[in-house]
Amino acid sequence: MADAPDGGRQALQARVLRMLPPLIAALWIAGIANFRDFGFGPLDYLTLLAAALALQLVLGRMRGSGRPIVLPASSNPTTIALLAAAMTAALAIVLGGIVEALVPALPGHDLPPWALRTLWHGACAFGASYCRFLSRLLPSSSPPPA
Repeated sequence: MADAPDGGRQALQARVLRMLPPLIAALWIAGIANFRDFGFGPLDYLTLLAAALALQLVLGRMRGSGRPIVLPASSNPTTIALLAAAMTAALAIVLGGIVEALVPALPGHDLPPWALRTLWHGACAFGASYCRFLSRLLPSSSPPPA
């Protein structure tokens, strides 16, 4: 009976890790809208959040459970997810910086500094990819399929 709470905790952590990337993507879009001075009201934020969660549900069912990535016994899944997310963030910073430099501001609107907008892209990419990689790398409470 003592194993049940720990197994439930691992299942809860796995669910949270799977749900965070779409929430971070919604936060990313809301941040861009804020930077570009698009007026988002409470209903717009709610719609964005509902769309992100619905997309996660649909894509999760299309992908299925997905096989976890098998790592050597001496490797640390957290470190590997951190390195993979850092590479993804670096790519997002480069691409986001290029896009932010090319897209002009609306007339009469001052944008936040270019570096802040670029780091926003990198930070959101890092968070979403870290959670995604970690959810695939951490051992699940259920045995792998035979």
